[in-house]
Amino acid sequence: MKKISILFGVLILFSCKSLKTNITKENNKSSEVSIIALIANPQKYHKKRITVKGYFSMEIEGTSIYLSKNDFEKNLFKNGIYLYLGYDSLKEMNIEEPYKGYVKIEGTFNKNLKGSYDYYSGGLENITKIERLYKKGSLTDEYDTD
Repeated sequence: MKKISILFGVLILFSCKSLKTNITKENNKSSEVSIIALIANPQKYHKKRITVKGYFSMEIEGTSIYLSKNDFEKNLFKNGIYLYLGYDSLKEMNIEEPYKGYVKIEGTFNKNLKGSYDYYSGGLENITKIERLYKKGSLTDEYDTD
């Protein structure tokens, strides 16, 4: 009887550990979201891990990702998400100059962090991944069509 109790206890312990691992994996997953969806429903994505695509620019007082290159060039800040990201983080993720162009970024969306002077439509913090969406060394920063 004692052996059965110990065996039962061990099984419960492993079951709980497995459940905790699955919950942790679910919480760390990011879902791909458009910038339009973030602007339209910021409360839906608040404090959630997301992946977003857009036009990236790293400048003083304006490190952000925009819906398009045109929005960046026209300073349409409300069509952008502020990025809480430093040069050291870019180096760790093997992102080299130019710090502009279309990218895919993964991080945690925060509807209340809107960058300098609250210009932007939210912020992306705890950024863990940046991937260029164009060929490195190409003469264009448009999407890679290959």
